[in-house]
Amino acid sequence: MSSLPFRRIASFVLLQGLSALVPLLVLPVINDRVGREGWVSLSIGYGIGAAAATPAAFGWAVLGPHRVAAATDETAAAVYLESVITRSVAWVISASVAACAAAALAPGEHVMLAVLMAVAISSWGLTPSWFFIGRGLPSRVAAYETIPRLVSSVAAIPAVSLLNAPLAYPILVLATSLATFCVVTVRLTAPLHGNLALPPEWRSRLRGHASLSFSALLGTGYTSLVVPIARLAHPGVSALSDIAVATRIRNMAQMGTASVTSGLQGWASQGDEVDLPRRRRKALLATSLAGVASALFLFLLLPPTAHLLFGDVASVSWTLSFLTALAAIPYAIGSSLSFHVLAPLAMTRTISLSRIAATIIGVPAIVVGAGLGGAEGVLMATCLAEWVVVLWQGYSVRGYLFPR
Repeated sequence: MSSLPFRRIASFVLLQGLSALVPLLVLPVINDRVGREGWVSLSIGYGIGAAAATPAAFGWAVLGPHRVAAATDETAAAVYLESVITRSVAWVISASVAACAAAALAPGEHVMLAVLMAVAISSWGLTPSWFFIGRGLPSRVAAYETIPRLVSSVAAIPAVSLLNAPLAYPILVLATSLATFCVVTVRLTAPLHGNLALPPEWRSRLRGHASLSFSALLGTGYTSLVVPIARLAHPGVSALSDIAVATRIRNMAQMGTASVTSGLQGWASQGDEVDLPRRRRKALLATSLAGVASALFLFLLLPPTAHLLFGDVASVSWTLSFLTALAAIPYAIGSSLSFHVLAPLAMTRTISLSRIAATIIGVPAIVVGAGLGGAEGVLMATCLAEWVVVLWQGYSVRGYLFPR
């Protein structure tokens, strides 16, 4: 049977929904303490940290799930151990670079907030979620990612509001992330019974992971690094704040798309050679529809949501809302093509080249757009970059997905 696994999708939708609510608990409290300039510093740190989390993840979110989807417990444990070693080294390097970049770009007196936020968010590259996605275990994603992040955010509220200590938020995020990483590593490698030797072929896989990780990092130029790059074009704090709010809410809305992508990732790699293209077409359709739903939400509800959550920190116009919504659709299509089609077919080079092309076009467009059109120009540029990914990847697999 190749019918969509609706129960699995629903589980991941619920988890991603909870993840989307987590920042809503603490961000208004922090904004009330640090004001617009502090919010921009926090957003710069968050964006740089999210970008750094990409090389820290070292391509495992794309290449890992299908390796453990049908593996034995011992084989899956060996795969996870391999990821622990490569991701730990990658995180130390990327977190250090992220801290320096945040310190250089943060405005005003909130440099330390930006630095700590960058390091904290970079640690999300150590998440074990890709393993549980591949194994079809959404409850473990809740236990080892969603709930710890929720707890850290809830714990930050009294620290920020009562003690006037906004730095408590990134510190708690970092501590929770590292503690979870250690606990999960011990538990998932238990089937190895202390045999921590890696298979000989692990070195041969480094190149593929490094290549994908590098291209994904380049791809953050038109995603996670939008606010820091716009900062280089020297728009005012007001425009940067508007961009930060629009992109943050867009990321929250796109968690619905991400949940559908995650829920179908293991499923799209199971089946025989005849059934697999059919499954992947269905996954592409389902994820694209999720993108349309996210776009509708953003267009209709972005301005009132921004006002409700961020108050006077930003002012999101209906034009900015429309441009933000437009980017949600190609994001969904590109996610499905990358995770459901290209990665299982070992076409990581195509994924890499599409993101590099999008960066080459998108980053200059963001700089020009920020200088000429402010927030609206930046969001238009990000939409253009997302479509470059879709066109490149779609053209590469058109014959596979839709044979004549």
